[in-house]
Amino acid sequence: MLTGSIPGLYFSGIRNKPVKNKYLFILYTYLLFFNKYLYFCSTSKNNTMEIRIGTNTILKLLNILSWIIFLGLCIEAGGVIFNTIYAIYKPVVAKYFWNGADLSPLYSHDKGHFITQTVLMSIAAVMKALIFYLIVKMFYDKKLNITKPFNPGVTKMVFNIAYLCLGAGFFSLWGARYAAWIQSQGVQMPDIHFLRIGGGDVWLFMAVVLIVIGQIFKKGTELQTESDLTV
Repeated sequence: MLTGSIPGLYFSGIRNKPVKNKYLFILYTYLLFFNKYLYFCSTSKNNTMEIRIGTNTILKLLNILSWIIFLGLCIEAGGVIFNTIYAIYKPVVAKYFWNGADLSPLYSHDKGHFITQTVLMSIAAVMKALIFYLIVKMFYDKKLNITKPFNPGVTKMVFNIAYLCLGAGFFSLWGARYAAWIQSQGVQMPDIHFLRIGGGDVWLFMAVVLIVIGQIFKKGTELQTESDLTV
């Protein structure tokens, strides 16, 4: 196990605290480097530093990040669906399921339970991919207008994403509880992390937040429309 001491870095009020975890050691080293970089920038140019990042630049970065996440989720959803169909005709695939999950004990126990579990995983994965599809589509159609952010297109998109988050959370929780029930029957099941159905409560929380934001956008759209008609 990697052990190290990070000079000059304060963490939880302790200086030169030995780091016994190699990942924490790497993280501390990175934070120290970043801290030194900020210190160098703040002291250079007569102790003046100004960083200006335009809104358009931020939107472009978010667009690129959304595309990356969207493609990753599409690959994941497609992999789960393909492995499910392929395993029905070739049971050996269940042992080497998507993301390294071994579902061969479940397949041997009951084929119907195997199909139910993988269908729940597939639905949750597809809904997650659809969430970022709507975000990517919003950037592509240029519906997000910074000068007039409250418009019917963005409001509708926020509600659609909220409903998809609600569905993703519901099916993720359903799949996790179904896997726990199967495991209680004596069937060995992989961790929900490998099944990609963890964090269902987070998706539900996000759905509630987005519904509230959607209501705000809806009211803002009405006020914006009234203002345009008045002008």
